[in-house]
Amino acid sequence: MTENAPNLSLSHYATPYLTCGQCNSLNFIDVTLIKGIRKNTNSSCEGLPPCIGCGHTVFYQPSVWSLSMEIEMKAKQEDNHEKKRTPAAIQIQRIARGYLGRMEAKRRLKAKIALERKIFNAAASIQRIIRGVEARTKYRIEQCIFVIFNAHKLVYTYATINQPNLPRIFWYDNAEELAVFREDYREFVRRTGNRPPLWRVEANVIEITKRVLRRENQLVARIQATWRGITTRSAYLELKRQLGWNRSCRHAPAVQIQRVARMHADRKKCWRAQPNHGRENYVNDYLLAHQQKQQSALQRHLDKTLLTTYRKHVQHKRGAKILGQPIQVFRISKQHENLGNFATVARTLEPSAKVNAFLQTKAKLDRTNSRKRDSFPKRLRDQVTYDSSERERDS
Repeated sequence: MTENAPNLSLSHYATPYLTCGQCNSLNFIDVTLIKGIRKNTNSSCEGLPPCIGCGHTVFYQPSVWSLSMEIEMKAKQEDNHEKKRTPAAIQIQRIARGYLGRMEAKRRLKAKIALERKIFNAAASIQRIIRGVEARTKYRIEQCIFVIFNAHKLVYTYATINQPNLPRIFWYDNAEELAVFREDYREFVRRTGNRPPLWRVEANVIEITKRVLRRENQLVARIQATWRGITTRSAYLELKRQLGWNRSCRHAPAVQIQRVARMHADRKKCWRAQPNHGRENYVNDYLLAHQQKQQSALQRHLDKTLLTTYRKHVQHKRGAKILGQPIQVFRISKQHENLGNFATVARTLEPSAKVNAFLQTKAKLDRTNSRKRDSFPKRLRDQVTYDSSERERDS
């Protein structure tokens, strides 16, 4: 205890008595002993004995004092402090508990909201999955119903009748029931009191659809096999025809050349046997045909222009009578007169002059064509064609 007591300077010990400020006890100390101890130590402070009343040294005061008033006041302060501390502690605890309670309530509320959100999301996911499954199932069954009702009559009859080696099925014969079933099969099941149940009806529809598709595949396979046989036989027949045509084409050129050569030789022989084989007769015939064609064209033009002029003159007469103006005399325009003169000149033109001009032009064209040397087959073909046309014209 002495070692833990507070240290006081030796200059404070004017009296050997110390008063305790805690218990108001008077303590006696041996100053000489303390001074002797100080001589034997290297420290500037000394240890004091504990108080005889409270056993502490922290409240020592030098000299003799009466500290009862201070102690009583201190005790009252401590009592007041104790009295105030308990309600204050209770209030602080209440506030702290309220704050902690509110924090806990908020935490629980957040946890509850998070849990409800998770439950809602999970329920929404489950509902979405279930709705997707139901929607896909409904769409599939509606497709199957569409396939059944749009099948051929024979296929429909075959698929809706029970077969010996296949699962048993059921179907409806009433037209009104079929109409409702085709419109909405779930509404039909609901109206029938869920007898048979929905899953049984869906399985039945799927089975009938499988039979329809299986039967259609069989019939389509037969049709395709028949059609492939027809097309293959047609292709084989066409191939045989092509082979025959190719075989004939290999022999055709020689036969054709021989035929053309013999025809050319016979025509030349016949041409030499004819008494008159000049070109003047053909030129005169061509000139006569050309003159007739020109005269007919001129006559058509004159008729057309004269008719137009006459119509205009008639309109002029009607307008002049209505307005009271003098009527002009019907006359042919200068253009018509020129055409008439041209026709007269064409009629009076000497045939010899026309023939000479035509022969000169024809000779010029012949000289131009003779300069172009074609291949022998082409010249032979042209000669044969020309000889045949000349022969037909002579005949």
